[in-house]
Amino acid sequence: MKKLLSILLAAMMLILPACSSAPVEMPVDDTTAAADTTASVVEETTEAESTIPADKLGDNLDFKGKTFSVYSRVRDFFHGELLIKESNGESLNDARYEAMEKVQSRLNIKLNEVTFDDSDAPYALILSGDNTYQMYNTRHVNSFNYASEGIVYKITDIPVIDLDAPWWDAEFTDYLAIGGVKYFGMGAFNLTTYDSIHMLLFNKDIYTNQQISKNHLGGKTIYETVLDGKWTYDLFRQVMTGVTTDVNGDGKYDSSDTWAYLALDKFSLPSIIIAGGYLMIDKDKDGKLINNMEGNETYFNAYNKIMDMLWSDNNWFPVLTVSTEDQMLRDMFKNGQGLFTDCSGGRIGTYREMEVDFGMIPYPKADEDQQHYLSRSEYPELFVIPLANTELEYTGTVLEAMASEYYRSVVPVYYEQSLKGRAARDAESADMLDIIYGHRVFDFGDTILCSEIRDGQLRRYVAANNRDLASMLATIGSRVQNKLDTLNNGFMKK
Repeated sequence: MKKLLSILLAAMMLILPACSSAPVEMPVDDTTAAADTTASVVEETTEAESTIPADKLGDNLDFKGKTFSVYSRVRDFFHGELLIKESNGESLNDARYEAMEKVQSRLNIKLNEVTFDDSDAPYALILSGDNTYQMYNTRHVNSFNYASEGIVYKITDIPVIDLDAPWWDAEFTDYLAIGGVKYFGMGAFNLTTYDSIHMLLFNKDIYTNQQISKNHLGGKTIYETVLDGKWTYDLFRQVMTGVTTDVNGDGKYDSSDTWAYLALDKFSLPSIIIAGGYLMIDKDKDGKLINNMEGNETYFNAYNKIMDMLWSDNNWFPVLTVSTEDQMLRDMFKNGQGLFTDCSGGRIGTYREMEVDFGMIPYPKADEDQQHYLSRSEYPELFVIPLANTELEYTGTVLEAMASEYYRSVVPVYYEQSLKGRAARDAESADMLDIIYGHRVFDFGDTILCSEIRDGQLRRYVAANNRDLASMLATIGSRVQNKLDTLNNGFMKK
């Protein structure tokens, strides 16, 4: 049996892309095969829990009521906060509440958390040497800026933390390193790593009415097609062809019509191209960040193929990234106006009350030779420890206790009950989540260099059906390189 598949995709690790112009390939891992039913998952969870090693903190720690203060960014659609104020009967809320109660009791500490929504709010505090907070949970872009300026500690500077323990994502830590220097670790207490994964939702009524299984999948269901490893770019395009319909017959295609694919401009191409293993920013042999698009014919070809996929037959409803249109797309999908829509883990809950039945699948592979389905990880928060923190052993102890406890008691609830039990409409969709969360990819061009690349230019090119990617790179190339130099040089400072 797959001992840890269903309880812990706390091991759902961000994949380490190889530095090359070819699509990223993943190591073989048979645990990404079809998951068992929810009933068997519950059985396996009990067995798996017994295999989790104890942390090395022991049971005799007593910090005599000492306060541990955290400053955390909290936004809609992701779980940025650590301290839940009270239990309310909702499974994930209560699991998180009880986990922190256990940590506080075990260490005899008092957790104090202040929240904010201004993405760069911690900067002035950290720069000034303010020691109010032992830890900051903040936007990933800003965390990298703090690290490149050398105003926070490296994760490897913090004692007690056991980065080899299963409640710390070792591959994520390695990938977020630059030049081998590790500033960040991802503990199981950071649920934003699950919130940030992108997937496809599909409307079952449109799927049935279009006879997709018969016309495109050789009589198999779309779930079986995914499990067979045949859900590819080419098939995705075939399935979408002919779906978009001018419902009211006014000769225009707009928000009143039915579309093959609904997604914001900043999510459409990135979610698809990253799923094929094509990265905007990669690493060289020394682990330094490089512009993987510049002069890369393989990337250019993938870009053009996906643009054809989006624009042919009006497959994609082209919209710019503004908050009103984000809500409009969700409403359109709820109203049955889209075969597919882009969705992140943190937003699945917005569709729980949707009347039209829907399913979940991963984004397609570039081709059948690609080993695994890859899922784009867009915006996980990162924690930083300011240099003003002079109690590193205490800090490391608290973080280790939180990560260990969340790994045991919270992540299984998030995954099995919050995602599978409440959002998935069928057993097959629940199985798909094992695949979606099994292989995650974090592209620096989609995240840390978002303002320079994805939101700065790429989304506009996608929305305008502009195929001149070389022109875009000529426009932003120096800015991108300056940012890469800042990050590479900043991380390599002694």
